[in-house]
Amino acid sequence: LVDAHLTYRWDRSASSWEVFLDGSNLTDEETRPHTSLLRNYAPLPGRGVAFGIRAYF
Repeated sequence: LVDAHLTYRWDRSASSWEVFLDGSNLTDEETRPHTSLLRNYAPLPGRGVAFGIRAYF
């Protein structure tokens, strides 16, 4: 599995802002948790990407 997380953060006088990009299973491999009773029926999720903005104040 290949995961990645990129973040850019900047501080303002009264708050902080953060822009992020998350990627999970970027190679889109089929994986299964070995401890799950459903491992033969339900693989883990495929490729996923998320983008967001956070504000701390």
